[in-house]
Amino acid sequence: MRVLSIENSFSDDAQRYLRLIAKDEGIEIETLNLCIGGCSLKRHAENIKVGKREYLFHYNGDMYREDLVTIEEGISMREWDIVTLQQVSQDSFIEESFYPYIHEVVDYVREKLPMAKIYVHMTWAYEHGCPRVYEVTGGHDAEYMLDGIRRAYLRAKREIGADGIIPSGELMELLYQNGASKIYRDTFHASLGLARYALGLLWFKLFTGKSVINNGFDDLDEPVSQGDLEIARRCADSLELI
Repeated sequence: MRVLSIENSFSDDAQRYLRLIAKDEGIEIETLNLCIGGCSLKRHAENIKVGKREYLFHYNGDMYREDLVTIEEGISMREWDIVTLQQVSQDSFIEESFYPYIHEVVDYVREKLPMAKIYVHMTWAYEHGCPRVYEVTGGHDAEYMLDGIRRAYLRAKREIGADGIIPSGELMELLYQNGASKIYRDTFHASLGLARYALGLLWFKLFTGKSVINNGFDDLDEPVSQGDLEIARRCADSLELI
């Protein structure tokens, strides 16, 4: 299975352990994240039009090229089975920010990869109570941000006829509700251990249909307790494609 993300640092979070989680389950998954930190759908659409070379090439979660590439170069590298897209996190709760740009990106992807499944990658709200969430939403809280994200991604799925929504935002909220100890590393990116692992479990489960409740991979970039590993597996295993 080959998975391409045209996103930003949030897909770096989700892809970090995906290949290794799959390997533990005896499945080969190849991943590529075409990444610009903080990149919006508008910027992706503009870059497609002009062939701009400004994407980091993040391959299989931990292999990086120093030179920048274009979207076309990344898409042309393989016959990708799955392509994921998202809006930049600070705009993800604003429905209008997706348009017309998501249509332009999807039209390009479908032209280049007509057999690929397209998933919209639902981003997550920022950490509960952090100053950043109030700044981004104009004084509202994380619940408000997540509600907006839900509406925006459901509309995006309908608008582009996507194959599904990857509910990463719901997963991050589930980790919080279940008392996971370290979910964010800077109030908005996923923690390097627990949350990145949970996101990888979710992507693996949704793409393969296999349970992750007994996944044995635990060689993470920061220590995670057995209790938190169990929370991650349980929460990821409970979710389905939307």
